[in-house]
Amino acid sequence: MKSYKMSQSPDNTVTVVPTDRLIFWSSAIFLPLSLLAAIDPVFIFWVIGAGIGIGFCLFNIIDVFVSRSKLKMIHVALPEVIRLSKNKPRTYKMLITNEGRPLPFLKVNLYFSEGISSPDNDQMIKELKEGSRYFLNFVLKARVLGEHEIKYCYLETVSAGGFWSVRCRRKISSQIRVYPNLMSPQGELAGLFLNRSLGIHARSLVGRGKEFEQLRDYIPGDNYEDIHWRATAKRNHPVTKTYQLERTQSIYLVLDASRLSARRLNESEVLHADERSVTILEKYVSAALMMGMVAARVGDLFGVLTFSDRVLNFFKANSGQAHFNAVRDSLFTLKPQVVSPDFSELFAFIGTNIRHRALLIFLTNLDDPVLSEDFIQKVSIINKKHLCLVSAITPRGCAELFSTQVMGSTDDLYERLAGHMVWDTAYKTKKILKSKNVDYSLFDKEHLMKDIVTRYMDVKQRQIL
Repeated sequence: MKSYKMSQSPDNTVTVVPTDRLIFWSSAIFLPLSLLAAIDPVFIFWVIGAGIGIGFCLFNIIDVFVSRSKLKMIHVALPEVIRLSKNKPRTYKMLITNEGRPLPFLKVNLYFSEGISSPDNDQMIKELKEGSRYFLNFVLKARVLGEHEIKYCYLETVSAGGFWSVRCRRKISSQIRVYPNLMSPQGELAGLFLNRSLGIHARSLVGRGKEFEQLRDYIPGDNYEDIHWRATAKRNHPVTKTYQLERTQSIYLVLDASRLSARRLNESEVLHADERSVTILEKYVSAALMMGMVAARVGDLFGVLTFSDRVLNFFKANSGQAHFNAVRDSLFTLKPQVVSPDFSELFAFIGTNIRHRALLIFLTNLDDPVLSEDFIQKVSIINKKHLCLVSAITPRGCAELFSTQVMGSTDDLYERLAGHMVWDTAYKTKKILKSKNVDYSLFDKEHLMKDIVTRYMDVKQRQIL
C-alpha cells in the first residue's frame, strides 16, 4: 500500500482565461449591434444594444467570481516517494478527490524537475461527481540519477457559464528517487541469476578450506600435516583434522567519485532526445549494486566505500535487504567531484576500519601517470593484508599503435599515437601492480558489470581470498 501525499492549498491566485465560446458569443453579439447602430442610429437601438452588451458583460463578470472557487475542493494525492530506474518507464497512480460541486471535466498536468518526463502528462477526467474519487495513471521516465521532485500540479476546468477556463496551481511535493538500471540490454542480469553464463551455484569450490571442522579417523591418503598428534596419542590410533570451505567472505567495492570518474562515455555518440551522456561513475555505481546482489546470492558479506579527495561514505560489509537498500540509497545520489583522489587518506582509512582480510575491488581509472604512480606507492599499505583488484573502463582510443594495419591519414596516426601512449601507461601500471599482487584490468563499458562479477567468481572458485 503506497503512502500518498495530499496537495496543499492553491497557490496565490487563480488564473481565469477566456474560452473559444466567449470569443464566439462576443463576436456574435457586439458585431451585429455595432453594424446596426451605424446603419440606423435610432435611440431605441442604442438602448437595446447597450442593455444587451451590459447584460452580457455583467453575466461574464458574475461567472468569473462564482467560478473562481470551483477548484478549491479538488484534492490531488501522489505517493510520497516514487522510485524509478534510469531510462525505464514505470506507471504510478494519482488520486483525484472532489469534495465540492460536480464539474463537467478536469484537466490535470504535472510539473517535473529536469531529468523526468511523462508521455501522457496532460490528462482529463470527464464529469466529476460530488464526493467522487478517481485514479489517473502517469507513466514516468527518468534520464538522470539522483533525487528529483514533482513540485506542482496544474488543474483546469470550465466556469459555470462555460465562457472562462479556471486554472490553478497546487504545491504537491513528491520525491522521485532514480536508481541505476541493472537490466542491461545484453541481458547480463538474467545470465547472472539463471545459472547460465557464469553459473553462480553451478561451480564447485575446490581445495580443502582453512576453517577447522572436526576430527576423524585417519584414512590412507590423508596429508600427514593434517594429523592431530595429541588426539592420536590419546586414542592410540591416527586421527586427522578436517576443514570446511570458507563460504562467507567480505567483499568491498571502493568507488572513485573524483574527477577521474566525471568523464562521459558517450560524448561522441548521437543521443536521442530522452537520453543523456553517461558518466564513468554511473557505470561504477551500477556495477557496485550488481556486485551487492551477486554477493547476497552467493552468501558473502558486501560493503561499499566511496572516496574523492577524502572518504565520502563507508558501509561495513554486511548482508540483508535493509543493508542493500541503505547502500543503494547512498549511491544513487553520488556525484563526481572536480578534485583529484587522495589515495593516502583512502588506504589509511581502509587499514584502520577494515580489520579482517577482505576482497577489495577498486573502481577507478589509473590512466593519469601521476595518480597511477601515487596509487602504486600507497597500495603497499594494504595489499599484504587484503586481496586487491582494480577494475576500470577502457579509455577512449586506448590501443597499441599498430594493433590494426589500416592507417587512413596523418590525423589517424596522431590519434592512434595518443591512444598508444594511454595503452602504454596502462600496461606499465598493470605490470607493476602485478608485482605487488594487485590485479589491474580494463573492461569494455558495456560489459563492466559482467566482467567484474566474473573476476569475483574466479576468486571465489580459486579460494585465493
